[in-house]
Amino acid sequence: MSTIETGRNILTLINVFTVAPEKQQELVALLIDATQKTMKHLPGFISANIHRSLDGKKVVNYAQWESMADFEAMRKSPEAAPHMQAAAALAQFDPILCEVRVACAALSVGPVLVSVEALLELASLLAATRSAHDRITHPSQEEPDATTTAETNAHPVRARDTSGRAADTDREGLGEGVGRSAARQRGKRRPR
Repeated sequence: MSTIETGRNILTLINVFTVAPEKQQELVALLIDATQKTMKHLPGFISANIHRSLDGKKVVNYAQWESMADFEAMRKSPEAAPHMQAAAALAQFDPILCEVRVACAALSVGPVLVSVEALLELASLLAATRSAHDRITHPSQEEPDATTTAETNAHPVRARDTSGRAADTDREGLGEGVGRSAARQRGKRRPR
């Protein structure tokens, strides 16, 4: 089975065959037979996927090889030659040698593997975005001091109350305007 992803140092062959509609199924069968009997046993072969167009005029072979050298060795192989000659008798073909630059998948089609590092980076970006959003939409009523800055950095994402403002649930129920500065202004000391 093919795995399409960036960062793999492999050769991708996309071979587009143009065929008469009445010969399309014969070409598909030939390419499947060639893959099963010969190609998959050659050094460097990774995978092949045979596609047929709905209008009957094209067949596409999406194949992967470990390297350009392995692909060239296949082209010179006496085992592969009869299959390539038979395909050439049925259709014109246009081989395209490629490397993957971008791979993209819809998340709804099945499981997607994501690294822990990528998830941590995403969580960090979300926290930074939330923190920036809070600073812009709900500017602080008090000047930050060393305590409130440290507390803000320690808790970049806070629970929200019903109005969407950051709830101060981690401050033991002291309510709005908490922190040493606010407590000093009210003449109270904040519990330690």
